[in-house]
This record gives sequence, structure tokens and C-alpha cells, in this order.
Amino acid sequence: MEFLMQIKPELERMEQRMLNNELLDTLLNAYLAEIEGSDDQVSEIEYRESSEILAATLSEAEKDELRILEGYGRTLLLEAMRFAFPRGIYAGFQHLYDENPPETLFSDLINCKAYELPAEMSCAQHVFQHQSDALEKMVCEARPDPEVYKPLLYHCTNVGFVWEDRQYGVMRHAFYLGYRYALSIIRHIAAIPAYRKIIAKTLLIEHELAFTLTLEEREKNQTTCKKHTPPAGCRTSSEEGQPAGLSAAEAGEP
Repeated sequence: MEFLMQIKPELERMEQRMLNNELLDTLLNAYLAEIEGSDDQVSEIEYRESSEILAATLSEAEKDELRILEGYGRTLLLEAMRFAFPRGIYAGFQHLYDENPPETLFSDLINCKAYELPAEMSCAQHVFQHQSDALEKMVCEARPDPEVYKPLLYHCTNVGFVWEDRQYGVMRHAFYLGYRYALSIIRHIAAIPAYRKIIAKTLLIEHELAFTLTLEEREKNQTTCKKHTPPAGCRTSSEEGQPAGLSAAEAGEP
């Protein structure tokens, strides 16, 4: 009996259905929410400011080129997601079978040399950079005076930088999603002791991805935050000998 199913095309269709634009939006929004209020949000703030200035300054033809660049940026994120997700799956199974996996597994699997990248991702990076260069060239040629075009080049550069930052953010989240997908498979198949031995490795990879902190790191962060003021009706433990956070009525006093 001949085996008629075409496996490779079916696997490709499965990947396209799973790693689609809807999932990309979820990962990108998770990254943007993560950096909100932190120093990492600087590129997003500068991007918004530069976008407003470019929208008010560029010609219609230049705006079209900018929109094309943004579209290529989106493609860059999509390919980054499809690049990182399966590597996260690989990391999950490596943690199951390798007693001493690298402590920098994310970096080891993601930081590939250019020739090691999948063709789709390498092409997306090349096209994005080519379009960025083309936009900058158009801006310069339309404005011979350096005092005029240099500020615009700065804002064009900010647009390019934000997509690079987003690419890394999406890769982190996609990698971890793939990792957790692998763990969900392992949990349903492997014996409980086999799954438990992964926990310490999971904490290491979550720390490498900056999704979790050591107690010392959390304490350091807390010292930089403003002192918390208890809500009205609550008292501290030093007040009248009551348990912290309880009002007199809650503490059983008349």
C-alpha cells in the first residue's frame, strides 16, 4: 500500500495556521505591556514622536515609502516569531533529556550567524534594511541642505530602531511560548518525576528571559519604588498592636 499523504506541505500549513498574525498581535501586545513605564519603552516613545513629525513633514511619495517600511517591519516580526517558537519547543525537550543544558539556552539558540538563519527571516531582514536605506536616500535627495534632511534622517532611524526592539521582544515571547508548549506535551506524556526535574531548568530559562527575578533582584527593585501607603481604614502593625492591614473592627476591637 502506497503512502499518499504529503507530509511537508501539511506541516507547513499547520505552521501557517498556528503562527499567524493573530498570534503575532498577542505577542507584540504582551511585549508592549511588559515594557510600559520602564526604560525599555524609550524607543516606543521616540517612535511615536518621530512618526508624528514625519507625517507632518514628508511628501506623499515619502510617506508611501515609510508605510512600505512599516509593512516590512511587520513581516520582520512575523518571521521572528516563526523563527523563535520552534526553538523554544526544542529547548523544552532539551531540558527533559539533557541533564546539564546550557544556562544561556535562549541566547545560544537565537543568536545565530547570518548564514544560519532561515531563508525567510534572512530575506525579511534584508528587505527591511533595503527599504530603510531607500527611504533615507529619498529624503536626502529631496533636500540638498544637510540642516534640513539630517533631523528627518534621525526620525527615520527611530522608526527602524523600534522594529528591531520589537523583533527581540517578540522573539523572547515566542520562544517562551514554544518552550511552554513543549512542557505541556511533556506533562501529558512523561512520568511526574521526569517532569519535576525540569522545574529548576525552567526557572533558569525564565530568568534568562527576564520573566522572573531572584529574591535579591526583587528586593532591589522594591527599594527603588515609592513607599506604599496603606488604604484608608488600614493601620500598620506598629499602630495599637494590631495585625498589619486590619482596621479596628476587623481586628475584633469594639
